[in-house]
Amino acid sequence: MGKFDGYLICTDLDGTFTNGHDICGENAEYVKYFQENGGLFTVSTGRLPNHIEAFSDFAPNCPVVTHNGAAVYDMQEKMFLYKSIITEDASEVLDCAFKSDCIRKVWINTALNGYDIKGANDIKKDDPPFKIVICAEPAEEALKLKNELAEKFGDKFCIFLAWRTGIEILARDTNKGTAVARLRSILGDKVKKVICVGDSESDTFMFDYADIGIAVENADEYAKKSADRITVNFTKGFVKYVVEDIEKGNL
Repeated sequence: MGKFDGYLICTDLDGTFTNGHDICGENAEYVKYFQENGGLFTVSTGRLPNHIEAFSDFAPNCPVVTHNGAAVYDMQEKMFLYKSIITEDASEVLDCAFKSDCIRKVWINTALNGYDIKGANDIKKDDPPFKIVICAEPAEEALKLKNELAEKFGDKFCIFLAWRTGIEILARDTNKGTAVARLRSILGDKVKKVICVGDSESDTFMFDYADIGIAVENADEYAKKSADRITVNFTKGFVKYVVEDIEKGNL
C-alpha cells in the first residue's frame, strides 16, 4: 500500500506543467515520488501523443488525455482507448471563421498528425479530424470570434479558447472533462479522488468534473473562476505543493 493510493492527478501541459518542452521546477522529481508511493499521474492536453513521448525525464503511469479531450491514449500499448472524431459537417463554422480578418492560421489535428487548411474543402476525408485549431490575433479579436462561433454553432460543436489566441473546435460534448471521466472509468477502482490542474478555458471542463480543480497562479480568468483553489505560478513547479497538500490531508 502506498500513501497516495487512489489519487489521480491530471495536469495540462503548456503553461501548467511545462514551459515549451521543458518541465518546470521540481515537477519531474515530485511526479516520480508521487508515482513510487502509489499515485497515478497523467496529462490532459491539447497535444498529440508524440509530444508526450518526447519527454525523457517524465512518463505518465496511466493513459493520457490528448487532443484536448478528443482521445484517451495508452502510452505503453501505443493505442487509442477512446476517440471522439468530428463527424458533423464543419463547412459552416469554418466559412464563418475564415471571414474574420483576425485569422492567422487554421489547422486540423488527426489521430497522430496535423496539417494546415485554407478552407473546409481542404479537410481530408480519409483521415478524420479529432479537432480544428484556429489561431487568431490579437487576443481580443480571438475572444470575440470564439464567442461568435460558440453562439452560432455551440449546438453542434464544443468551441473554446485553448490559449489566449487559440480557438479549438471539437465534436459536441467532447472536452477534457468528458475524457477524464472516461479515463476514470477505464481505471476503475484504482481511482478514489481526481485532482485536475490547468491554466485555461479548456481546463475548466475537467475542473467541473474533478473532485478538486486547481488553477496555477498564471491561469486565465476562466480557469481561476472555475477552480476550487489556486496554486503557485507554473514556473515554480506545482507538483511539489499539491503532493505536500495531499500528505498534510488538505486534498
